[in-house]
Amino acid sequence: MKVSQIIPEFIEGIQQLFYPPVCIGCQEIIQRNSELPLICANCLSTLRPVAEQFVRQNIRERISSPFLDKIYVAVEFNHAVQSLIHHIKYQKMNRLAMRMGKWFGETFLKTIFREKTDLITAVPLHPIREKERGYNQSYYLARGIFTGGKIPVQGDLLFRTRHTRSQTQLNRQERVENVAGAFRLNSSTVVEGKIIILVDDVITTGATLNECARVLKAHRAAKVIAVTLATPVD
Repeated sequence: MKVSQIIPEFIEGIQQLFYPPVCIGCQEIIQRNSELPLICANCLSTLRPVAEQFVRQNIRERISSPFLDKIYVAVEFNHAVQSLIHHIKYQKMNRLAMRMGKWFGETFLKTIFREKTDLITAVPLHPIREKERGYNQSYYLARGIFTGGKIPVQGDLLFRTRHTRSQTQLNRQERVENVAGAFRLNSSTVVEGKIIILVDDVITTGATLNECARVLKAHRAAKVIAVTLATPVD
């Protein structure tokens, strides 16, 4: 092993000796390495894949005017997922977002995802929100999920044209109204006849993703397929 490799590992070992890593899910000291940094193996083991039938019946078929052709979801939303997403949104952990995307893609999505793809993008943040966070977490998740692929993730395919309220406390119809007209297509991009993958972290009613898909379909995209990490199942 080269000296340049030994020194960082030695420093990391010393740091972990005095400041052992704490799981962001359960707040317990991580006793052994897991497949994702900052979260213990026990919390990772709580993640449960979402049945395709659930996604179809409880999300896509409940969208009143669906523009999404398919929706893929990796796991059920739980406390561990919530903690991971909170950290990549608000703790400036874009590298963790990429690691998460890669792990979720390899562990859950590769077993269900089977689509030809022309373009990959992510649900955009409003510029003010993105400046506050420093990045768009969904863009980094997309890069992680599709790492090693031949198609790069396009971060500026869609733009958010106005600030929208948080969807969290809104009902289904209010969510649709909240995001109506909130996105536009980059005028330099041609999507006609293209199959587009649209990535976001969490899907609940699908209102935001469906509105993005509506814009893409208005510009004659052939198919729009949503890929997300999690959805609530309760």
